[in-house]
Amino acid sequence: MDIHEVGREIRRQLERNSTPAVWQPHLPEDARPAGWRQGGDTSVFHAPSLNLQLFTTQPETHGSLIQAGELWHGMVAITLPPQNLRTFNQLVRDVPRAIPGVSGWI
Repeated sequence: MDIHEVGREIRRQLERNSTPAVWQPHLPEDARPAGWRQGGDTSVFHAPSLNLQLFTTQPETHGSLIQAGELWHGMVAITLPPQNLRTFNQLVRDVPRAIPGVSGWI
């Protein structure tokens, strides 16, 4: 992936509904002005900061959740029980004999 693809993917993850499929960040190597020069201001010749291009909405926190635009982000932890219950003896019997030190206690 090049930096344009990475930038597009980051923005797509955060702003899915407002990011066009052909969007890409404006980088210094793109060499095209981002506006018109006014007086002595040369900032139009520089690429806009990536944070301003990638993160266009102000996120809000709600406890452990973050709302960015229409999307909510949060952490989820799931504990799954074993899918195939086996006795301890079955587990020990399935340990490969080639493991050093195991054959002494099997």
